[in-house]
Amino acid sequence: MEFTKNLVSSLETLKDFNSSCNLHTFTLPTSNLSEPFIKNIFIDDESSTRIIENFTKYINDNKFTSIVMVQDFEVSSNMWQLAHLGSNPRLEVIGLVRYMSNHGTYLIVLTWFDYHSLIHTCGVEEKKILHIPYGISIPKSSKDYKSIEILSKYKDTDFVLLSIISNHPNEDYKRLILNLKSIISKIPNFYLLIIVQESPTINSNLFQAVKNVQLEDKVTWTNTSMSTNELDALYKRANAYISLLDKTILTFVTLLNAMSYGLPIISTPNIFSHEILNDNKGLIVSFDDDKVIAESIIIFLTNQTRMKMFSKNGYESPPNLEDVFKEEILVHQQPWELHAIPVDWLRHFQKKTLELWAPSEYGKSSFIANGIDKNKIHVFPHGVFVEKFNLTLSPFPLNTNKTFKFLSIGGEVSRKGFDVLIHTYNARFSSKDDVTLIIHSIYGDSSEDVLREFKKNPSSPEVIILRHQMTDMDMIRLYKSVDVYVASYRGEGFGISTLEAMAAGLPPIVTKYGPALDFCPDECAYYIDAKVTECFRNPCGKMSVFGSKTAIQSMWAEPNNQSLSQNMYRAYTNRTELRRKSQICRKHAEYYTWDKVADKIFKRLSQITH
Repeated sequence: MEFTKNLVSSLETLKDFNSSCNLHTFTLPTSNLSEPFIKNIFIDDESSTRIIENFTKYINDNKFTSIVMVQDFEVSSNMWQLAHLGSNPRLEVIGLVRYMSNHGTYLIVLTWFDYHSLIHTCGVEEKKILHIPYGISIPKSSKDYKSIEILSKYKDTDFVLLSIISNHPNEDYKRLILNLKSIISKIPNFYLLIIVQESPTINSNLFQAVKNVQLEDKVTWTNTSMSTNELDALYKRANAYISLLDKTILTFVTLLNAMSYGLPIISTPNIFSHEILNDNKGLIVSFDDDKVIAESIIIFLTNQTRMKMFSKNGYESPPNLEDVFKEEILVHQQPWELHAIPVDWLRHFQKKTLELWAPSEYGKSSFIANGIDKNKIHVFPHGVFVEKFNLTLSPFPLNTNKTFKFLSIGGEVSRKGFDVLIHTYNARFSSKDDVTLIIHSIYGDSSEDVLREFKKNPSSPEVIILRHQMTDMDMIRLYKSVDVYVASYRGEGFGISTLEAMAAGLPPIVTKYGPALDFCPDECAYYIDAKVTECFRNPCGKMSVFGSKTAIQSMWAEPNNQSLSQNMYRAYTNRTELRRKSQICRKHAEYYTWDKVADKIFKRLSQITH
């Protein structure tokens, strides 16, 4: 691209060229801070979007680690960005924020970090930003906790440090376990209790880490879904809470929950933890040094006066959403995939919400089946930025010589049906076929065993697994580098990646069940026959979901392998039909732009507020 050529040329020759757009850059091509490469670059290009796109590509291709830059586009001037790539807003995200700012009345943020970032990093007017802190429903029960099985091993005199992990792996937990012997040597009655949320891989890693230090009797963990009552029991029994926040997660409701129960908090440094634990509401400990980890936790847990101070200050700080509900009109927007909803949610939806918005007719029918008044349920679909898919971009680099490409995106959990897809693909195609299946997944690991068996057979067709986060531009490039999108799900809340695929001109091979029926016309989609059945696989149980009691049994649909196989082969062999469906899909996606969705939402909000 011309912009990239000019940029590279300027960097290499250290010569400036005139422009209407200024980019002053300080770049670090390596992590060595003593070897910066400094240069002022002046670019002449009428499209700020194209500059963002190409500059981001150059940064990524050359593996720069940090950038400080001043940009001067037509939207706003003199805005500073100090960006560590992967931790702060990417350039295209900044462009999207500007777009939202220009087309919306307000941008709502949960943290003061976001508030100031929108002003100083993205050039958003301060008057357009509303800071509404993250809140929770403060527990009202004063009863003693009811013991559950996982708590039965602890004596009243034992000290229990509780932690709840999301499904994003975090190496800090291994560091904590490695330092447990030092902690236990000073606090013999110390126990660590970890709740893992739906991740067999994290569960396996914890098992190995605990085994390595031979402390199986001191560490308890489970990846079983917990009900609200069970979590209530955990918080009430624990003596303190440790939150090893992933640096990419800006809010973590379990930390706020722990504070609302009066648990003293230990946390690793994070944007959110710095804000919520300031003014002596908790202890923030860097996990960069093993000695610091052990000593800080020992001092924290043995200083009763300080723990009581953290407990009191933390207990009084989380915003109580119950108070907000009394003063405001509450509209709840909720996608849902498994038909049955927790009874606790049901009470909330029935008694505290004025309206419940679902993104699909499937969601609406599920809520009605659970006993919610149909008159309070409204359907507002999700949308897509169609204009993004009109950009001319280079193909996404895929390590393959195959010319026909299937793409599937989503978490590797049972609900997404990757196991069905992989089995069916393997049965229909072989390594001799000119075809590859690309799976992009950044969470879950339910397909690992299936893939392991798949790879043992040298005649199996090609599969490419992408497990890293991608920029918006790279995702668009990926969509535009393949031929067909596959969504062989068992249950789906909406399926925004399916709609994005349609906007990119990819006909979807999609389960004939759930939200896809709303926005995938027969002329565009290849529908997979499916049988609706009761769901008893994780996260479902008998009259429960995610460990919480339900009023009805959870349901999903089992995709038919033969139907999926036939549709994949049909798309692969009938290119004329595929091209026709591609045109129809692209056109149909235009009915679901965010602008059109927003118009419907604003109209409804006007009706209920006047």
